[in-house]
Amino acid sequence: MENVYFNVYRDHMMGLPILGEIDNIYKITRDMIVEYHKRMYFGENMIIVGTGNVEHQMLVDLSEKHFGKL
Repeated sequence: MENVYFNVYRDHMMGLPILGEIDNIYKITRDMIVEYHKRMYFGENMIIVGTGNVEHQMLVDLSEKHFGKL
């Protein structure tokens, strides 16, 4: 599918691979990932969702246990 998108959207960003250009991927460092995680993953920015046959109180308890400090 990436080849199809490349050919259809040759002069547009839609023609780029989903992961981006390989040179950019190789430039990603551990520090960049850690900084992104610190900036984006915090309590006020998270949503916990339970679907299917989930007991509400158990979901609340597990969420508090694992994410309560955030």
